[in-house]
Amino acid sequence: MSVSRFLSLIVFGLYFIVFFSPYQERSSVENFRMVFGFLGFNALCLACIWFPDKMGGLVIGRITSTSPGCFVAFMGWVVFLLPVLGFIIYKIIYKYVL
Repeated sequence: MSVSRFLSLIVFGLYFIVFFSPYQERSSVENFRMVFGFLGFNALCLACIWFPDKMGGLVIGRITSTSPGCFVAFMGWVVFLLPVLGFIIYKIIYKYVL
């Protein structure tokens, strides 16, 4: 297993623990929506990180040429880490602006 795959599994596990923490009370409909939203977001990111050459080779619809695998993996990481970046920006704004 490559380092990138291993690190993405660790980040996915941390997301899972934080996202589905037991102290938050939700209805079953909210839980259903959250599970599929969580899995959909992470499945696409993990697919780009784990299989960048295959994802970059897809030519579907308006995508008319292939993309380099290294670029697909990089953008997979960028999108995968957006929640962390959003949390950091939130904390900075909350601390210094509000």
